[in-house]
Amino acid sequence: MNNRLELKLYEAYLFFLPLGYFLRYDLPLQSYLFNIFSCFFFWPGLFLMFFNKRKKHIPPLLRGWQRMTWFQSIYTFAMALILFIPLGPLYGENTLRACIGMIIFGIVVLLHISYNVYAFTHLITWGQAERIFRKSIYVLLFVGYLQLASLRIGGLFTALYRALGSVLFLSEDLERGVQFFGSEASSVATLFLFIIPYLIAKVLHSNFFNVWKNKDLLLLVLFIPLFITSNSSSVLMSIAMVLAVTICMILRYRGFYKACLIGSLLAGLSVAVAYGLGDMKFQGKTTNQESLEYILLGKITDTENYSTMMRSSTIINDMRIFLKFPITGVGDGLQGYWYNEHLPIIYLASSEVQDIVSGKNGIIDGGGAYFPIMLSAYGLIGITCLFIFLGGYKKYIIPQKHEKNVPIPIIMFRIFFCIFLSSAWFGLGIRQNFLVCFVLSLPIIYQATLMKNKRMEVGGHGE
Repeated sequence: MNNRLELKLYEAYLFFLPLGYFLRYDLPLQSYLFNIFSCFFFWPGLFLMFFNKRKKHIPPLLRGWQRMTWFQSIYTFAMALILFIPLGPLYGENTLRACIGMIIFGIVVLLHISYNVYAFTHLITWGQAERIFRKSIYVLLFVGYLQLASLRIGGLFTALYRALGSVLFLSEDLERGVQFFGSEASSVATLFLFIIPYLIAKVLHSNFFNVWKNKDLLLLVLFIPLFITSNSSSVLMSIAMVLAVTICMILRYRGFYKACLIGSLLAGLSVAVAYGLGDMKFQGKTTNQESLEYILLGKITDTENYSTMMRSSTIINDMRIFLKFPITGVGDGLQGYWYNEHLPIIYLASSEVQDIVSGKNGIIDGGGAYFPIMLSAYGLIGITCLFIFLGGYKKYIIPQKHEKNVPIPIIMFRIFFCIFLSSAWFGLGIRQNFLVCFVLSLPIIYQATLMKNKRMEVGGHGE
C-alpha cells in the first residue's frame, strides 16, 4: 500500500512541477514550504522515503551533492560566527539569524534532488515519467492558447480565462503576451529549462523526417506562436541558445557544443562583471523599448528599467563583495550588510529597492542568481570546490568521442546546462527552484539506474 501511495505522490509532484503555483492559495510559511504546488506532494513523499526500509544505494554524483551541501552549510555558519561581533546587529537581525534561512534552503535543494533519485530507482520508470510530462504539456498548451485567444480575440475566451483565473494561479495582466502559470512574461523562460529540452530530446530520438507522425515535433511547434508573443529578453535569448545547442547535437560535433558552453558562460559572466565594475552605460530611456536590440540586450543592461533594478542591485552587491573579499567571500545570507554601501543612487527610484534599503525586509541575501551568490558567499575557495564537484558531471555535460544513442535525460540536461551557464549569472538560481533541481537530478538518475542494472546483472536485486 505504501509503495502505491509513494508512487501517486511522486506522479503528482512530477505533473505539477512545470505548473508553478497552479492554484491560488495563501498559507503560513508559504514561501519556505509551499512556494510551488508540487511541494504539497513533495513533503509527504519525502517523509515516506525516509521511513522506507528498502536499501538505498547512493550514486557518486549524489554523494557529491551531499558533500557540497555540507561544505556550504558549515562554511556559511562559520563565517556568521566570525563576523558576528564585527558586523553586529542590522535591522533587528544578526549574522546567525541571517544565514540560517540560506542553510535551510541549501538542504531543501539536496532533499529534492535525493527525492527524485529515489523515485526513479524505487518507484517510477522513465517511460511512466514521460507520460506524466505529456499531460503537463497538454495543460500548458491549453492555458497558453487560452491566454493567446483572450489577448487577441477576447469575448468568450476572456470570460473563460477570467473564470479559470479565479481558481488557478493565472496572471490578470496579459499585455506583454502569454505567461502560462507565471506572473510575468519572463516566466515563460522556465519552459526552456525542462519542457522544451524534453521535447527536443524526444524529437532527436525519433524519426525526425517523418513529420506527420512525429507527435513530439508537433507539440514543439505548437509552443512557437506562444513564445513569439513575448517581449521578454529571457525568452528570446533562451530560444537562441536552445537552437544553437540543438544544431550542435544534430551535427554531433563536440567542438560546436563546447563553443556553445564557453560562449554562454562568457556572455553571462560579462554582464555580471559589468555590473560589478559599474560599467553599464546603456541608457534605456533614449532607446526604443520595443526594438529587438533592446529586448535582447538593452533590458538586461538598462540601469533605468525598474523591473531590472531589483535583480541587478543584488548582482552589483555580490560582484563588489567578491572584489573586496575574493578569497573567502562573506558567507551566504550576509550579503545584505554591504547592500546599501554598493547600491547606485539611481536605483533608489525603485520602490522594491527602497524597501530593502530601509530595512523593511530585514537583511537581504545574495539574490537569485546562482554564480554571483557563489562568488560573494564563498569566494575562490567556494569556486574551487564547485569545480571539483562539477568534475563528476563532466562526462554528462561534454559529449564523449564516438558516443551513440545518447539517452533522453542526458540530452535534456545538456540543453539545460548551456542555458544555465549564462542565465545563472543574472537571474537563474537553484534555491527554491525545484524545476532546476529536477533537471540537475537527471544525470544522477541515469547514473543510479546504470548502477541498479549492473547490480541486477551480477545477481543482486537492487533493493
